[in-house]
Amino acid sequence: MLKTSESPSTRALTFLLKLVAINGTEDAARLLLQRGAEIHGGIIANSIYHNQVSVLQVVIDAGWDVNTPMKYQGDALAIAIHYNKADAVRLLLNSGAHPRENEGSQGNTTLGDAAVRGSPEIVSMLIESGVEIRESRALELAARAGCKDNVLCLLEKGADVDEVPDILRMVVCVEKA
Repeated sequence: MLKTSESPSTRALTFLLKLVAINGTEDAARLLLQRGAEIHGGIIANSIYHNQVSVLQVVIDAGWDVNTPMKYQGDALAIAIHYNKADAVRLLLNSGAHPRENEGSQGNTTLGDAAVRGSPEIVSMLIESGVEIRESRALELAARAGCKDNVLCLLEKGADVDEVPDILRMVVCVEKA
């Protein structure tokens, strides 16, 4: 049991912050950070996966760099795209995430990942943030994955059907018609 004169260890505070990232509040996150909790990839991933955008905002406000790479997962933007979390993608982009510099999963661009895993809303956000459609393979990847809404979104945003291999170009053209 913790005596009032003892202060909790950084490890214990960080563990509690990881739990707060799953189902907590921004007030609890702020208090734990003020007391010495450390920010690490698990906390970021939990807050994104469990859609705790307010906790993610507190962590960003505490000085965490949104472009910090995380083990085997890419960066926070890649994780948010992977789990199709539009609110987290919006927050990260508004907080300075670099979608053109950071790679998505399996060597794809962030737009390529969004075309396969994300919603048209996320695809649009990335394009509006300056991500290039050209040579991203996003249209090809969306077509291969059967993500018709993302194919249509990419075409509306200016994706070039000529960048897609011939067999896929036929599928895209048939679907569009």
